[in-house]
Amino acid sequence: MTTSKDRLRRAARNVRRRVNQPKLLEALAQTGRECGPCSACCNAKAVPPLRKPAGTPCEHVSPDGGCAIHGSDERPRECGIYYCAWRVTDRLRDEHRPDVSGLVIDPPKQALRPFVAWEVWPGAADQPPGQGAINALCSQGFSVAVATHDGQRRLFGRPDLLHAILRSAEAATAEGGEP
Repeated sequence: MTTSKDRLRRAARNVRRRVNQPKLLEALAQTGRECGPCSACCNAKAVPPLRKPAGTPCEHVSPDGGCAIHGSDERPRECGIYYCAWRVTDRLRDEHRPDVSGLVIDPPKQALRPFVAWEVWPGAADQPPGQGAINALCSQGFSVAVATHDGQRRLFGRPDLLHAILRSAEAATAEGGEP
């Protein structure tokens, strides 16, 4: 059951995310990366307002890539404000673009949280391009949580950091928050 305290926590998180928007736009300007023909996030990620589950193609992806409802009122807010880690950080190389590596990677939302990767196609995390993206982040001291196409969750990174992440998630869960 959701309590008013839970709703306040969720609202505070949403405010913090909006406050970081200028930082996100600055990061986009620094990388200079555009989605181009990539629409991997449209297939890998869930979009609740469209009732689209993770791992299924979005009905609004145009044949040549991109969103057919971009700029219209039908396009959900979640889609309009989403930027993958490849676009906002130079920690990933060009060959790690989601439609090439097979992984859509979200940047961590806060300290001691992993990058979260979603497989675009089954087995992408085990193939060389996907492994390259995971290894690129892990070699820089980050951890990566991978959501596989078959519903498994896998965690990659330094053991000491992984233990800290698990402790942080357990503490958040014990307080009634999101892990």
